[in-house]
Amino acid sequence: MSKRTLIRNVRLFDPSQGHDGPGGVVLYGKRIVAVFGGASAIAAEAELVIDGQGATLLPGLIDSRVHLSEPGLEYRETVSETAQLAAQGGIATIIAQPDTTPPTDRPQAVFAVSHRSREARHARALTLASLTQNCEGERLAELGMLAEAGAVGFSNGVWPVERLEAISRALTYAQVTERPVVLGQTPAAWGQPGVVSGELSARLGLGGVPVLAEVMAIERDLRLVEMTGVRGHFDLVTSAEGVAAIRAAKARGLPVTAGTGIAYATLTEIAIGDYRTHAKLHPPLRPDRDRLAVIEGLADGTLDTLVSDHRPVDTDHKRVPFEQSEPGMVGLESFLSLALSLEDQGVDKARIVDAMTTAPARIFGLESGIFPNARADLSLVDLERPRKLDAAKLSSRCRNFNYDGIPARGVALKTYVNGRLVYERT
Repeated sequence: MSKRTLIRNVRLFDPSQGHDGPGGVVLYGKRIVAVFGGASAIAAEAELVIDGQGATLLPGLIDSRVHLSEPGLEYRETVSETAQLAAQGGIATIIAQPDTTPPTDRPQAVFAVSHRSREARHARALTLASLTQNCEGERLAELGMLAEAGAVGFSNGVWPVERLEAISRALTYAQVTERPVVLGQTPAAWGQPGVVSGELSARLGLGGVPVLAEVMAIERDLRLVEMTGVRGHFDLVTSAEGVAAIRAAKARGLPVTAGTGIAYATLTEIAIGDYRTHAKLHPPLRPDRDRLAVIEGLADGTLDTLVSDHRPVDTDHKRVPFEQSEPGMVGLESFLSLALSLEDQGVDKARIVDAMTTAPARIFGLESGIFPNARADLSLVDLERPRKLDAAKLSSRCRNFNYDGIPARGVALKTYVNGRLVYERT
């Protein structure tokens, strides 16, 4: 039976509602039933009182780009484990990519993701569904049925639909469902995945992917958005030219949103070093000029969202020659700390929180915010607590991690989903 729960003595921080100061909230069932400012929360009636001890209460964080290993690669990570890692990072909701094995291209597969996360009772797991059958870029998936099953949007995974006839037809149908479509993926034919074409790739003897690959993919898909009217979300913009293309599209009034991954705002191609496969990502890490452009895009709102792009890869597929290694890195447990580090790079804290809460909620039609009758998804965090990121202390089975030994700040103390405490730091 639900108890009226008072969370008091916290700093409420929700830019979407104008909250930035002391206060508290009362939860009942799955909802926030009252929000208090100042010390008035002390007097609220509740069966359970939680003293926040001055920590910051945020809307539940939303990570809108996560790669699940289940089905197909459960030995790396199950849906339950992914949801648990997310909750440990203060993340209340994850949105999964559809490129599992097999892909999320049937209604049953969409149901399965949400069912497994409900069983796990950790973070909420939602999913995008595949635009095409088996993510092969040819025959359309049953978009209407997938939307009815609960898909919050559509994508073709890490690879684009390259045939113009197929993608234009897919976007036309997707527009009817009123779901966004994730676009801008780089075609597979552009060189060696995992390293950008340039001085570093030449020194390493690798045929890298040119920046032009991302720019051409974005420009093509922007034209398709203009033609079909579909809401396009470019969730992994990583280059200066890509940021500029999105900025221009927004200025023209196109129905587009965009985002980037935390790695592209905090790392450069130098992380690859001498064939360091943990830093092999798709898209590849880029020179510092691109990192700075991505940060600027986040700061001014050109890039709406920030994601972890969490993708666990086991040692057998990472500790191999660079060309044979699988791209990706784990990121759920460190996401909050790394995001907060962007404040030192000139990104306002309110913008950082917006990119991890309100913005993804708006794009994918989710609830977010601290206000009466809002869904009680909340993250209680210590924004200033120092920590050292340590690969050996990760809870993930996979250790493809790029920030080992890096000093950081910010930890999740408690995570609530639908009013239920799903994680508490001990």
